[in-house]
Amino acid sequence: MALDPMRKSGSREELVADLRDSAEGWHHFGKDELSKASSTGATELESGAGSVQVGHTIYEVDEGTDGGS
Repeated sequence: MALDPMRKSGSREELVADLRDSAEGWHHFGKDELSKASSTGATELESGAGSVQVGHTIYEVDEGTDGGS
């Protein structure tokens, strides 16, 4: 049975910061694949993506907190 992915929403800036922190944390735990995925997800959100999935979590930008983009 597949699990539904967790969802995390917030402002673009909050989610990018969370993903950058996660990338560093995963690197320290030797999880280079998750570290790279977190970094890539942060870059995609910075480039305007509305959501990204990293591992089992979907990060979604709250439109009301996106600063009008």
